[in-house]
Amino acid sequence: MILERYIANNLVKGWLLVLLVLGSVFGLIGFVQELDHTRFDYNALAVGRYTLFSLPQQLVSLAPVIALLGSIVALASLDRFNELTIISCTGFSRARLLLAIALPT
Repeated sequence: MILERYIANNLVKGWLLVLLVLGSVFGLIGFVQELDHTRFDYNALAVGRYTLFSLPQQLVSLAPVIALLGSIVALASLDRFNELTIISCTGFSRARLLLAIALPT
């Protein structure tokens, strides 16, 4: 129970990190691309608003990639500090570990 919650907490942190990075990158790219279409009635503020309002749609379409990369980041951080080894030494089977990873996903 406690280990499942700890793993889920690390997964959520990994997802949020990847969401923040990809959201920033896609937002900046979209903003720069949309700046090419500026006119006297379509200024930088309107471009920023358009980019900000279209970003959630892009992030929803990227949700599987965000989940995959976030899970990889979370598991890599667990492995980096040998926490996966400790978890397996406590009697936590690999099937139970996969179930703990799959449930929050």
